[in-house]
Amino acid sequence: MRRAAALLLVALCLAPVAARAVSPAPNAAPEAVWTLKPGEPKVGDRITARLTVTLPPGARMDWTAVGPRFDPLVPEGATALPAVTGPGGTAEGRAWTLYIDLPGSYRLPGVTVPWWADDGTPGTLTAAAVEFAVEGAFDRKGPVPDPAPAKPPVGLPLPAWVPAALGGAVLAVAVLGLLAYRRLRDRPVAAPPAADTPPHEAALARLAGLDPDRLPPRDFYGRLSDVTRVYLEARWDLPATRRTTSEMWGLLDRLDGTNQTDRPAGAPVAEWLAAFDLVKFAQVEPTREEARAHLEAVRRWVASTAREV
Repeated sequence: MRRAAALLLVALCLAPVAARAVSPAPNAAPEAVWTLKPGEPKVGDRITARLTVTLPPGARMDWTAVGPRFDPLVPEGATALPAVTGPGGTAEGRAWTLYIDLPGSYRLPGVTVPWWADDGTPGTLTAAAVEFAVEGAFDRKGPVPDPAPAKPPVGLPLPAWVPAALGGAVLAVAVLGLLAYRRLRDRPVAAPPAADTPPHEAALARLAGLDPDRLPPRDFYGRLSDVTRVYLEARWDLPATRRTTSEMWGLLDRLDGTNQTDRPAGAPVAEWLAAFDLVKFAQVEPTREEARAHLEAVRRWVASTAREV
């Protein structure tokens, strides 16, 4: 019995405190207040913005006229909070749920709330704006810890076929290189002409390899012109390989000497070079008999101008 009486006494003592916690204080002044939950939000939190209005007894207000703008946030629709009536008046409110994806500074806007006293006298209340910050999910307060030491690289086992493939590739490259070396080594190399070969002998040897029946006209006359110019340059020190045919006319005409072996018989040689150019560049098509005649004429000219060395 004594224990039950003690519990009843404690309950009677705490009842006024509980009433004050949920009811407006006696003669409470009208007010409108923003509250935010949680107080220090982070990205990803479900944030509740609550607007609570306290009015005197008998007063009323129109919530349809209260529409706060949460730019740049887009809240859910307002949810009515249960009204709490006490000796000092009535407290009621609305709550909005905010979802914030980025950290930064945000603001609950200032709001004007219209209300009317029990005798119809109008009035307004103002809820001051509230600034709040939203932290990032990985923001830290206090010193940043040292980074963890780097781990050594992890070796990955190679598949069994990789070394075999690499070995095969190296072997293939080695075999191909050996074959290329043997081909280059065994390739016949034409012996260069002897430095002391007389010009007329070198020219006659090249003329002996020319056959108008086996070469196209342009190739045949190109080689015949080249033999003639090289012989002129080697025999009389003329820049025949570095001059055009028209320039060769003047060089051949200015040569002096009475011995036939000391002159290149200028006019016929210049005429030959001009005829050769017509076949090489003007696509003139001589007959095979004409090609043989030119070949024989150059051969006789080289033999007639030979000089003992």
